[in-house]
Amino acid sequence: MNVKENLKVWQLLSEINKTGNLTDAAKSLDIPLSRASKLINQLEEELGYTILDRSKKPALLTWEVKKLMPYVQRLLCNWKFISSPEFIKGTGVRKNLEYSLTVSFPVNSDGTKFINSLTHICRTKYPNLQLQFTSDCGETGLLSGAADIAWFSTKA
Repeated sequence: MNVKENLKVWQLLSEINKTGNLTDAAKSLDIPLSRASKLINQLEEELGYTILDRSKKPALLTWEVKKLMPYVQRLLCNWKFISSPEFIKGTGVRKNLEYSLTVSFPVNSDGTKFINSLTHICRTKYPNLQLQFTSDCGETGLLSGAADIAWFSTKA
């Protein structure tokens, strides 16, 4: 079986990104750790590159895989949408769908007020919108899809 076509492996990557380690991700998805590890190993073999940096404890996602996470999130969000009863019935009801935005900030900036304000607005007006924050994606990150919104420092 082609593991790249297995939705569970992409859910596992998303959970590793969220929880920070394979053990907690496997627990969260109710997958035996041995099965989760095997899925990751198979995916690494099929893709031809390392997914987990095992030189650290706990093993962390590699930088290359972290760059893929916005695409993985979109894949999972789209799957959730097309497998929803609303989509299947053709009603087009989208009010219960979850969406995400990745916002990038410069490391040396204090965006605390902006982040708090944005988070508050989204929780009250857009409860299905999930915000993810990252640092220093810059223009390259915007173009590659690593961030949807980027705040650039105004200091020269």
